[in-house]
Amino acid sequence: MNYLLWHKRTRAGLLRALGGATVAVVAIFFLQWLAPNMLAPFAVRIAEPFFFVEASISSAGEGISAFFRSRAGLASENAALKEALADARAENEFMKAISAVQKDGAVFSGVGENTIIASILSRPRWSAYDTLIIGAGVAGGVEVGMRAFASGFVIGEVVEVGSRTASVFLYSTPDRKVVAQIAGKFPTELAGSGGGTFEAIVPRGLPVSVGDGAFAHDISPKLFAIVDAVAESGEGTAKIYLRLPINIFELRTVEVGM
Repeated sequence: MNYLLWHKRTRAGLLRALGGATVAVVAIFFLQWLAPNMLAPFAVRIAEPFFFVEASISSAGEGISAFFRSRAGLASENAALKEALADARAENEFMKAISAVQKDGAVFSGVGENTIIASILSRPRWSAYDTLIIGAGVAGGVEVGMRAFASGFVIGEVVEVGSRTASVFLYSTPDRKVVAQIAGKFPTELAGSGGGTFEAIVPRGLPVSVGDGAFAHDISPKLFAIVDAVAESGEGTAKIYLRLPINIFELRTVEVGM
């Protein structure tokens, strides 16, 4: 008996709640239809906290994104500045070496009166590695064994001559060996490594610094190469990296002579 009474009361409560909800929905519908602006302030007040939360999340996200963009930009700018500084230091060392040897009149003293100026038809990247094809040959007086100069520096030799063209092998051709004196102190063998560069292995502790000049007196009394870097190679030895005093990839003409 008590169970039936409880069941009836529960069912009646559910019906009243459902009826109340239905009446509320119908009332809201009619209010919105009759006076659409009446409920707007209440809706705005209810939604306002959610708007603030959304704005805060969006603002925080933008701040985090801007922070990481700023960090990435600073890192990129810092790397570019370091690279520019390294280039400037290398150029400064090169100019110091040029100034030092120029005092002895051994750099830009001229190649000679009987030189032939030839345009470069093909340079490394388009011709064989560290080989130049020049626009002068037998008809212009070019002979095998003649030296090739750029800005007064000797850079290679003529190895093949045609009627109107010739091939020049640079001294930096891979595996080619040249004996040179570094800083006028000691002779060492430079091995061509391509791209206008050389390598040499010397005893560790020898007084060699970046910017020191190397002279190959068997080839020319003028400056032959510049020390670009010095690194430890193995037990008791160091490896020296050198380069020609000019950029072979920017050459437009060369002088050819004995």
